[in-house]
Amino acid sequence: MPFGRVLRGTLGLFLLGHFTHHLVTAIHVPLLPLLRDQFSLDYFRAGLLVSAFSLVYGVAQLPTGWIADRLGRRLLITLGFAGMALAAFAIGLARDFYQVVIFLGLVGLLGGSYHPSAPPLISEAVPQETRGRALGIHLMGGSVGFSLAPLAAGFLASLWSWRGAFMVLAIPTGLTSLLFWRFIRERRVSASPALAGGEQGSAWALLRSLGLLVGVAILAQATTTGVNSFLPIYLVDKHGVSPLRAGMFLSLVYGAGLVAAPLGGALSDRVGRKPVILSSALATGLLVYLLTVLPMGVGLMAVFFLLGTAMYARMPVVESLIVDVVPVRQRSSVFGVYYFLVLESSSAVAPGMGFLIDRVGPDRGFLYLAAVVVGVTLLALPFLLRKKVPPFSEKGGT
Repeated sequence: MPFGRVLRGTLGLFLLGHFTHHLVTAIHVPLLPLLRDQFSLDYFRAGLLVSAFSLVYGVAQLPTGWIADRLGRRLLITLGFAGMALAAFAIGLARDFYQVVIFLGLVGLLGGSYHPSAPPLISEAVPQETRGRALGIHLMGGSVGFSLAPLAAGFLASLWSWRGAFMVLAIPTGLTSLLFWRFIRERRVSASPALAGGEQGSAWALLRSLGLLVGVAILAQATTTGVNSFLPIYLVDKHGVSPLRAGMFLSLVYGAGLVAAPLGGALSDRVGRKPVILSSALATGLLVYLLTVLPMGVGLMAVFFLLGTAMYARMPVVESLIVDVVPVRQRSSVFGVYYFLVLESSSAVAPGMGFLIDRVGPDRGFLYLAAVVVGVTLLALPFLLRKKVPPFSEKGGT
């Protein structure tokens, strides 16, 4: 099928789905001050609201990936979107703090069905030579969702309170579930050409094929997430930026995905997955270092954008690599493990980074993080450069 038709059809729907997915998953943080006032929360209980979603969301990737490989990815995504919408709508009706915690946990649990299932379905709909490009375009939807969710939540809360924001933004997610059920078609495994490497791969074989390279990518992702968590505070404390303006600088990081995700995926289709992943990891360390030495100005803002560029360019490439290597029957399970590791390692880096900054200061803390990601990547380089990534030896698989 021509790529243009896929973009207007299956891929376009997944682009919309990724956008509405993050409309729901990204609104509770910008609404946190209003929730704190509503329920008279201290910082600890406010933090519990964030953890109620993020921890469950990360853990949910594991079972949902395994279930998707057995019950069907289309079914699981459809039920996940419908359940997320109902849970988010219920937050707007919550009577107390504990109900908000429970419903946010349900949003995370049901939302965990999407990422293990979406990349395999997209990959079935496009030729292998455009796989990275397609997965990059899919990530654009998530980038837009992350960027617009705070603006939409703030605008709707100013009209109808935080309750109205949750209830209104749940509606597009619910409608998306109906679109997925109506228009997405899942191929039978036996009809797929992507069964290279056998019908079933052992966990050890998959770990040897993917472990080191994907591990470098996860470390680079956790590094970027850790820096992003403290970036607004860092700008306030070091450069005297106002708190409101400091938070807005994050849009430079997340907005980079609109350009970087499709370009990174397309580049990996031409030169291979491995060079893009390794170069983006090394670039992440260099850019974190530059954060600590550049004065406030255009140069520093360019670093924010490039940091997001390195992150979003790498993400579709890792997804493409997993699809290249993993047999069809195991893809959602492996994606579940991958996203579990990404989300939980990122969650662990933030408090660890805060602990380090409290003791050595933000500049030195950032430098240590940059040194770790560059050092690990350089140590892994000799092993990765001499190793082929099975089952594909042509471009896009090495």
